[in-house]
Amino acid sequence: VMANRKEYSAYLSQMYYGMRQVEAMKRRHEKDVQQALASYEAANRFQLTLQLPSPLIEAAKDLGVQLHLESAAERIQSREEFVRNANVWHHKNDPVMTYPMKKLLSRKVVVRFADADASKLDARELRVTFHLRGDGVDVSLLLKRHTTESVLQKFHIAEASLRNLQKSDEKATIGFPEETPVLVFSQTKLVEMLGEIAAN
Repeated sequence: VMANRKEYSAYLSQMYYGMRQVEAMKRRHEKDVQQALASYEAANRFQLTLQLPSPLIEAAKDLGVQLHLESAAERIQSREEFVRNANVWHHKNDPVMTYPMKKLLSRKVVVRFADADASKLDARELRVTFHLRGDGVDVSLLLKRHTTESVLQKFHIAEASLRNLQKSDEKATIGFPEETPVLVFSQTKLVEMLGEIAAN
């Protein structure tokens, strides 16, 4: 009986030691996972914003060196702030701005516009309203003749689509509505303009 009790006691001791080892390995694994997640988030944040670490920026200032990525980071921040800032999307007063078509064409925000009866459309009579909402942007194409203003087209640009536009090439264009485009935008210029609306 004594031999059995000693054998059982040794078994319990081994189990206890084994469980402590497993717990220690589990804690190390959780720590490694957290470190990996932190590294991934930092890498992802950098590739999205190009914002350099503060110590590197301070060192460059001390040496009087201009880092090329700083200006790029500032441009990205100004262009993307309106889709990254939750305060903009969930603000009580959603930003709304209306532009004459001629201004959008001169700024190259709108590359071209079309309609089923495009021959009768004059840029001087057209205006475009942008309404920033929690889930994207509502866009209305307005026609004003004399004292009467009518809505020619309304469409919605989802927030997910806006995020994709930020990754676009400088020369890329996109038409809305996607099925039968009425307005064709420069993707980068559209993002910049919406950022200005949000900021103001």
